[in-house]
Amino acid sequence: MLQVRRILNNFKATEDLLSELKTATGAEALALLEQLKEREFLQNGLLEGIDWSGVQLSKGTFAKGRLTKANFTGADLTYAYFYDAQLQHSILDNARLTHANLREAKLQEASMITADVSHANFARADLRGVNLSGAVIAFANLWAVDLRGANLRDAQLQGANFYETICDNATLLPDGQAWSPKIEWRDYTQSN
Repeated sequence: MLQVRRILNNFKATEDLLSELKTATGAEALALLEQLKEREFLQNGLLEGIDWSGVQLSKGTFAKGRLTKANFTGADLTYAYFYDAQLQHSILDNARLTHANLREAKLQEASMITADVSHANFARADLRGVNLSGAVIAFANLWAVDLRGANLRDAQLQGANFYETICDNATLLPDGQAWSPKIEWRDYTQSN
């Protein structure tokens, strides 16, 4: 039965697959994502600007995907794999990205307001101009991340790793003040 479904899915229009993906959960959602990957839609740019809001794609793989201007508002992307994905100008507000791998992802000017990215790996990601206000970034790895111009106002940073993070005076910290070379990240990452 699974093979018949897979053969039939090969004849479905992309719009139909995306529509089904919006309501699918678990294994069914991951299978639909695989269909899109088999059609190489993640890499060729055909999924740029797509509305993924509310999707349930825990453990989904988006590595090297071209997903600029995509809308992932309220999506469950727990343990998702976004290695080197292009997510510039995307909306991930209130999305759940706990334990997600965003290593080397390009997220310039993305909106991640109140997103939960606790325990996520952002190593060497480009987060210039990203809005992480109110986000939960607890225990996340931000090693060598570019945060120039990022907004971290009201973000929860307990236990996060900011080693070799790149910031500038346009980077806003959780207390609303601008970053400066005198800032000690441990003042924000230690639990009170």
